[in-house]
Amino acid sequence: MIFLIDVGNTNIVIGISDGEKIINTLRTETIKEKDFDYVPVLKDLLCQKEKIRKVEGSILSSVVPEVTKKLMEAIKSIYKVDTLLVDEIIDESLNIQIDSPEKLGMDLKVDAVAALKKYPSPQLIFDLGTATTCSVLDENSCYIGGAIIPGLKVSLNALIEATSQLPMIDCSIPIAEYIGKNTQDCMRIGALYGHALMLEGFVREIQKKFSKPLHIALTGGLSTIVSQHMNIETTFDPYLTLEGLLYLYQDFHKMGGNNEEQKETDQ
Repeated sequence: MIFLIDVGNTNIVIGISDGEKIINTLRTETIKEKDFDYVPVLKDLLCQKEKIRKVEGSILSSVVPEVTKKLMEAIKSIYKVDTLLVDEIIDESLNIQIDSPEKLGMDLKVDAVAALKKYPSPQLIFDLGTATTCSVLDENSCYIGGAIIPGLKVSLNALIEATSQLPMIDCSIPIAEYIGKNTQDCMRIGALYGHALMLEGFVREIQKKFSKPLHIALTGGLSTIVSQHMNIETTFDPYLTLEGLLYLYQDFHKMGGNNEEQKETDQ
């Protein structure tokens, strides 16, 4: 078994792979407190509930630096394997053409690696999580930039906190109309169609820079609900980030990555 770990600001998603494909996914909350110990959480999730006893390796992408080391140490403590960190192995596998390539988030790099393996360029990748990110890959498969947008739930929560009479709503419920008849529906329309139409606007404007049609991929925890409200052709790919982690893990070992320590600890 191989762990594919995607650390986001809200959730940690763990993909379980047999080395060739993803066979299961697990999710737990991202806890950023300084003294929080992830060992009991992972033991409960992986050892008790999933009954995973042996692991060949692990790879991690994180946008939460204060959690990264804790998770790597927790995996080491439980399974006696070292975890590969995306930024330490991705090197020249992705051509990044932005002002400061070293500052590009690990999640965006992993999304791009997966998309380049799976889809034709040029392409856009929308990753809908705490933030909504847009990544642009040109005809030559270069990462040329993108956009960072307040996420759907972040925007909605900010609206509720800044107003006195707007209630908390469940934005996971689809809505078919553009005109609401009550406060909850009006808010749901604004959140879901507002986000969907915004993404369509990005696609329309960025497409003007390319002669070939853009391939559009949607991933991330909120992509399921938003994709249902879009009126353009897109590819819904909920496991794009985890697949990118698996591709990077496979490529690392095909090119001679050292896995001796993991093998020894599993014996």
